[in-house]
Amino acid sequence: MFSMNSPRIGPAVAGRRGGCPVASGRSAAVWLALLAMGLASGQVQAASIPVPNGSFESPTPPSGLPATPLLDSWQEAPQPVWYDPGAFGGVSWDQTTGAFPNTAEGRPGHITNMDGAQGAYMFALPEVALFQELEATYEVGLSYTLTVGMVSSSSVIVPEGSTFELSLYYLDGVDALVSVASTPITYNATDFPTLTEFVDFSVNLGEVQAGDAWAGENIGIRLLSTSGNGGIWDLDHVRLQAIPEPGTLGLLGLGLGVCLVVQRCGQRRRMSASGRDS
Repeated sequence: MFSMNSPRIGPAVAGRRGGCPVASGRSAAVWLALLAMGLASGQVQAASIPVPNGSFESPTPPSGLPATPLLDSWQEAPQPVWYDPGAFGGVSWDQTTGAFPNTAEGRPGHITNMDGAQGAYMFALPEVALFQELEATYEVGLSYTLTVGMVSSSSVIVPEGSTFELSLYYLDGVDALVSVASTPITYNATDFPTLTEFVDFSVNLGEVQAGDAWAGENIGIRLLSTSGNGGIWDLDHVRLQAIPEPGTLGLLGLGLGVCLVVQRCGQRRRMSASGRDS
């Protein structure tokens, strides 16, 4: 889990005294200067949050089969009442999502920028979804970006105008899924110019506030087909990043600055006392 105490925020300090990080005056001053430069330039370091099976590498399809309807770590939406397998070639609802291996380079359907050896497939039908809750929680002072690679399957092309949604969510007190940020995606030739390369789409959640209902709740990720009458989406490389907001880092820098001042005052008192003793 990302924390404001993580060493990702800045270089390690030499030790602690009274709960404050302490180091030599020079190293602390350098740290503060680098922090100020980062804040001024707007370049704030993001931290990656692990997404289990984010590249859909597990499990692998049984030998001789082109895909598997199983996906470790991910859950599938329950079958809706309208779904009739007979209307979709006998495909059962649990077979509308799963994992598939990339074809060999140079073979038809090979995806050039796949992360790893496998991706996920999802039928372009309403309510087909994959989702999971992470161990990480929404932390106050951080914003979040979820990114997923998407493309139409080259074997069963997604119809023009089919829609999809990426979202971040949390579970409320009765375990109902509540979306906190989402991005709609529509299949068209402009956004998806090729069938052999994933296109990245992202959803951004702004800075989490202490009063937000999702503050401190587990982070949820959902991949949802919202409309369509056939075709197959291919997905890969689900990534989640937490980004410290400049205001939060400013407070962190202020705290370190106070500790530095306290440290220097202590050094001066010790030097003064040493002079009197001599």
